[in-house]
Amino acid sequence: MKRVFGKVEAVFDLFYLAAGLAIGLWLLRSAGESMARLLAGIMALVLAGGDAFHLIPRVRVILSGREEALRGALGRGKQITSITMTVFYLLLWQIGLLLFAQKPAPVWTGLAFLLAAVRIFLCLMPQNRWQDRYPPISWGIWRNIPFFCWGRRRRLPSSWPRLGWAE
Repeated sequence: MKRVFGKVEAVFDLFYLAAGLAIGLWLLRSAGESMARLLAGIMALVLAGGDAFHLIPRVRVILSGREEALRGALGRGKQITSITMTVFYLLLWQIGLLLFAQKPAPVWTGLAFLLAAVRIFLCLMPQNRWQDRYPPISWGIWRNIPFFCWGRRRRLPSSWPRLGWAE
């Protein structure tokens, strides 16, 4: 596989992972009584930790050129990243509720968790063929339908501040 950016991509990936780890740890250490800051720190660690599963094998491929030998690690890493990204968005939902909701949103929160569970289930299906060189595009679509449904909600709760880009 031809890498357009080569070693620049590898350096960027490693910098991104280190920055995500550092920011996550800083947020956790400085959280104090702030539940939102604590969740943000966990979010950063979940994102960087999950991304490490596919970025470290990518860096190894870039540096060694052994893509076929690392295909299994690349595929499993993409799957783990996909699942941790779902957890990241659940944490983001919780932070939004903490910061903006004046009353609980149990129905929407339940729906968010249900869609996340569906997405994780779809990510675990063997039909994704994560480790294939060319996995089926259809499963990439199927596993992202829950994200589409989650983000499709047009109206924010009336208690949330109105932001021009969010309406």
